[in-house]
Amino acid sequence: MTKLSLTLIVLLLAGCSKEAAKEKTVRPPQQVIATTTKSADIALNLSAQGHVTPLDQVEIRPQKSGLIRQVHFKEGDQIRAGQLLFSLDAREDEANVRQAVAKLAQSQAQLAAAERDYSRSKELAAQSFISKTALDNAQSKLETLQATLNAERAAVDAAKITLSYSQIKAPLSGRAGLVEVHTGSYVQPSIATPLVSISQLNPITVAFSLPERNLSTLQNAPRPIVVNAQLSNGSKLQGKLSFIDNTVNPSSGTITLKAEFANPKNQLWPGAFVPVQVAAGTLKNAVVLPVQAVQTGPDQRFVFAIQPDKTVKAIPVELVQVENERAVVSGIGSNQRVVKEGGQNLRDGSKVREASAAKAQKPASAAK
Repeated sequence: MTKLSLTLIVLLLAGCSKEAAKEKTVRPPQQVIATTTKSADIALNLSAQGHVTPLDQVEIRPQKSGLIRQVHFKEGDQIRAGQLLFSLDAREDEANVRQAVAKLAQSQAQLAAAERDYSRSKELAAQSFISKTALDNAQSKLETLQATLNAERAAVDAAKITLSYSQIKAPLSGRAGLVEVHTGSYVQPSIATPLVSISQLNPITVAFSLPERNLSTLQNAPRPIVVNAQLSNGSKLQGKLSFIDNTVNPSSGTITLKAEFANPKNQLWPGAFVPVQVAAGTLKNAVVLPVQAVQTGPDQRFVFAIQPDKTVKAIPVELVQVENERAVVSGIGSNQRVVKEGGQNLRDGSKVREASAAKAQKPASAAK
């Protein structure tokens, strides 16, 4: 084969490869369904996952060692504040109270005798029948017995306090949990497991967290801030925001909040998880578009904006909230044509051809 022939073959192959590459790069416009971003005043609802916690909860433990004489309630009962829960064996404490009372009576009798002696001693000293030293001794005895009487009174009070530990009463109203002891059980203050726990269920709180960027929105929201809890049956229970933590969690970038709910029917139960929505005011002139127009990339969310030359451009946006199939976003203006459906295979600069939703559904219906 001559050198001229080889040159012609190489030129022919190069031309074919260029034509193939040109055919490969030139693609027909992709058909998409477009929509227009709109501006509207939207109620701002901040969503989070909440954790139901009792407004108040206490673990009942004994303050003295002893045997359980009687349990005065049942597990799961509704307990009222001051209600007697447990009775401990109090025979020794009752005897100590009686002993302290007897000592007090003895000291009172001795003090009365000392007061009479001191009174007579003053009369005799005034008539110079006894010395000044004898009068001082009578006064010293009187003052000593007065101090003893005060000590005996304190001993009686201490014995009565110790006796009161034999009756364990509820410090608050709420629902009783699992009872860990029974009649005849020996208990002591150092036990690891409480006798019973009492949780206040009405009212009740729901704790949740929101990103720190929402803090200024919450601070400027009209009071009271309404919080709705989504119940398992689909209904909503309305409460109000009661607590905003004073510190942002540096590891998660969130802030802890609590909402208080009236719970007369025990619809919220401690330990359960419920979705909550915080009504944080109104977004003025918010940009709204269908939620399916928002694409999720590896780093951020974006929308494909349709340019005048029918190409698309990816514009990063921040999703503020989603409600009723509408997405509220920031990062793009209103009256902007964006791709609503058909943007899965698009890239920056891709050519598109708009089609109505009705036409786009015809091929699917025919295939079906």
